[in-house]
Amino acid sequence: MLLILWRVAKYIEGGIDLTNNEGSYPNGNWTFEKEGDLSVSTTVLGIMVTANGTWDFTSNDEKISYTFTGGGNTTTGEAQILMLKEKEMWLKDDLGNEDPADDKEYHFLPN
Repeated sequence: MLLILWRVAKYIEGGIDLTNNEGSYPNGNWTFEKEGDLSVSTTVLGIMVTANGTWDFTSNDEKISYTFTGGGNTTTGEAQILMLKEKEMWLKDDLGNEDPADDKEYHFLPN
């Protein structure tokens, strides 16, 4: 089982960098397992929350689709891969619409 543990190093929402705006971005870790399992851990109101689900490459490996459930909520989405290297990954989720104000961009570094 190959685990790839990433931490959110930068978060941009609607073109605005919210990385240093504590509580306004999804700080935490995303663990992608080669077999397609996904674990997302983040701190919400001072409490560590973990959600589990699955991921897969889509659109000729240009996107990642994901689904995870935690705290009674299920999140499903598809993010465009802006960059994927051994030590850096950037994903952009447009939430399925054309409004750039809804775009969410995650820059991950290995944890």
